[in-house]
Amino acid sequence: MIADLNAEIGNYSKNLQAMEYRKAMRSLRTIWSIGNGYFDATAPWKLIKEDIKRAAVVMNTSVNLARLFATLSKPVIPQSAERIGELFASGDFDWTWPKRLDEATFYKIQGGEKLNQTPILFTKISPEEVMVLEKKYSGVKNRQKMITPQNNGPN
Repeated sequence: MIADLNAEIGNYSKNLQAMEYRKAMRSLRTIWSIGNGYFDATAPWKLIKEDIKRAAVVMNTSVNLARLFATLSKPVIPQSAERIGELFASGDFDWTWPKRLDEATFYKIQGGEKLNQTPILFTKISPEEVMVLEKKYSGVKNRQKMITPQNNGPN
């Protein structure tokens, strides 16, 4: 997992520096997917019933993934990243950009560290809200205004 993260962090950093934001966001989503895949594959909610020590390792890895996600997300969604940083009770969140992950640089949060409760970062959008947003931002209204039988298109 760390090798995959390193590859995508390299792509993400390169694309941010080149101001290739669409590519950078694709890399960031891939980084998030790697972490989500780890969490789903290890299923700590099941593992805790069978092997509490292994479940603790999985949860510690997941917490460190959240810390990494906050750091990497800060340039593009700073408020959400800050809220993730507030999870860590120590209060001195390390925002240092990861150049290359290894066991020592990845596991900055050790087992037993207290975490704060945080509010929901992103709310689910209802189908009704999706329809309203699609209507508002689709551009269809503007296109219809521009292209009419009277003017045959924009001037």
